[in-house]
Amino acid sequence: MPEATLLVVVRAAMARGYKPCTLSVLTTVVGLLSLLLVRIQPVRLFGVAASGALLFALGMIFLMMPDAMLLTRGRFWFLKNLTTGKSVDCGGKITLDKATRASGWGNFSIFR
Repeated sequence: MPEATLLVVVRAAMARGYKPCTLSVLTTVVGLLSLLLVRIQPVRLFGVAASGALLFALGMIFLMMPDAMLLTRGRFWFLKNLTTGKSVDCGGKITLDKATRASGWGNFSIFR
């Protein structure tokens, strides 16, 4: 795959992370809302408050994270393969081919 700009990488990251983040928050919210079945009032209030806080945090992450990634302008861009420990300096551009080669997305992380 050719080298990608920062905007393309941010869009790809948000598109890739949207579904798992949303599903994990929704299942946690359902679990916390089950506390409404408990007769102890403080526990019920905790379930409602924690569920609301999780939904708020999810919304804020998806509103603020893309802008935060764009504001860094690539200053944090180098890949580290978590399996081999080797770093790849991307010099302002991330080569998506390097990140997806061999063992896939799960073994790479972006470090400063």
